[in-house]
Amino acid sequence: IIRLNSKAKKLWETNFGGRGADGSNYAHVTKDQGYISVGYTNAYGSGKNDVWVIKTDFTGEKEWSKVYGGKLDDYGWGVTESTDGGYVIVGETFSFGQGQSDIYLFKIDSAGNKLWQTTFGGLGEDAGYSIANTDDGGFIVASQTRSYGKGGSDGMIVKFDKDGQKKWNKVFGGKGMDYFRSIAKNSYGFIVGGGTRSFNDGDSQGWALLIDKDGFPIWEKTFGDNGEDGFSMINPTKDNSFIGVGFSASFFSKGLKDILMVKIDSLGNKSWMQLHGGRNDDKANAVYECKDGGFILTGETNSFGKGKNDIFILKTNQIGDKKWM
Repeated sequence: IIRLNSKAKKLWETNFGGRGADGSNYAHVTKDQGYISVGYTNAYGSGKNDVWVIKTDFTGEKEWSKVYGGKLDDYGWGVTESTDGGYVIVGETFSFGQGQSDIYLFKIDSAGNKLWQTTFGGLGEDAGYSIANTDDGGFIVASQTRSYGKGGSDGMIVKFDKDGQKKWNKVFGGKGMDYFRSIAKNSYGFIVGGGTRSFNDGDSQGWALLIDKDGFPIWEKTFGDNGEDGFSMINPTKDNSFIGVGFSASFFSKGLKDILMVKIDSLGNKSWMQLHGGRNDDKANAVYECKDGGFILTGETNSFGKGKNDIFILKTNQIGDKKWM
């Protein structure tokens, strides 16, 4: 975990891990201004890989750390803070459920004690990647499924109530490989981001859907060209639009893959697009709007830094022009 000020000066950094391979897939700022990180570990726990959740205070000092899972591989991909001060984690499990892997959802209290857990999936591989709170106290999950739908894989939305009971699931996609990676609440319903190969002669494109609270699409759009394109995250903005980030190998990109930024209006139309990167692979995994109306992006780069793959943090203005990286 690294904290920077608005001018990219590092204030502090901290790291956690053991002798195995450990990683964080998502971090969330909690109501007490601390941080909760969800990922995986094979240094601790009872399985090959287990879900690892770490809670820190606002200085990055660890408050508690807990491992969850079974005898096989389990991964945490997303987390949200519930209204009662607990947390709900979503991921995928090979230890529980009925398929090769299933969506893994569990709730913990503010100290990390597990309150309940559930799985959902079919006979194929299913994984939950992102979670958001719903107005009725439940949760909604963006996932990828190989058990249901029309193609090799499809995007799937699953609604759970406050106790983890599944209420409904809806599958989106075509005959190609399709997936969802993010979901976020806005005034219309939920914005969903991912990638699709079903709607552009087999080429991968960034995929954005706005759905209502019951999972019915308000609009569905793709963004890309004749290369590999996809969204890792789409978030709402203060002007009732959306900002999506991911990767692109289209549009005369500078490298093998570049960081993709797309501003999308409330009707799903592209307002502007920006590419950032160097001669090798670069990809954005997350984006948030800043107080000044610009954006902060983070992800991975093979073009810059000291190693083969480094973390990057990119600050842009309101139209996606780079301010610093």
